[in-house]
Amino acid sequence: MSQMKKIVTWVLVADAGAGQVYVNEGPGRGLAAVAGGTFEADPSKGQDVFSDREGRSFDRVGGGRHAMAPPTSAREQGRESFAKEMVHWLEAPARAKAFDRLALVAEPKTLGVLRDALSPATQKKVVAELAKDLTKAGAPEIARALGDQIDV
Repeated sequence: MSQMKKIVTWVLVADAGAGQVYVNEGPGRGLAAVAGGTFEADPSKGQDVFSDREGRSFDRVGGGRHAMAPPTSAREQGRESFAKEMVHWLEAPARAKAFDRLALVAEPKTLGVLRDALSPATQKKVVAELAKDLTKAGAPEIARALGDQIDV
């Protein structure tokens, strides 16, 4: 009897400030934390992006001056930077074939940023997405939440 290759699934659970990568090595095996796969955003990064006050602009005609709002908030830029940091970490194990499938679990805005930041090759490994913040949940609760999409 030939033995089937086990399918390894990694699950990235994240929000704008924290992330954890888990591994599942087959149905009924549950989730275990991946070594080195714990992330925490540096809270000061978003604050450093912009100065305290908005820039000023002048009217083309007349002497009016107006505050200029930044194109995206410091919080959004912090979220993007943090999500890209997690994705960057995931890309090397993806290329090394450390996992066959990837599931993304994140609150909706972070999920979108994660999805967009993945390389095309890693995007092809995504088999499940769950738009929910489960960063404070334990592995059993995360496995239950993913149960409709993948068998962990």
